[in-house]
Amino acid sequence: MRIITTTVIALFMALAVCSASAAETSVKGKPNILFIFADDQCYDTINALGNKEIKTPNLDRLVSRGLTFSHAYNMGS
Repeated sequence: MRIITTTVIALFMALAVCSASAAETSVKGKPNILFIFADDQCYDTINALGNKEIKTPNLDRLVSRGLTFSHAYNMGS
């Protein structure tokens, strides 16, 4: 009886370790998504999208590394 209990516990521990390692790989595969919402902002408010007067180095870096939607519209409230 003790051998069966030890075997069952070892089996559950092995399954827990396997599922934990599988969960780590699936978390790494998820994309990073960042939505920036701003009030009264035009498409060319940041430097990377055409404005040469306003310096926005961090937003410019995000635009160069990611995907930008330049024709997204929102109906005002």
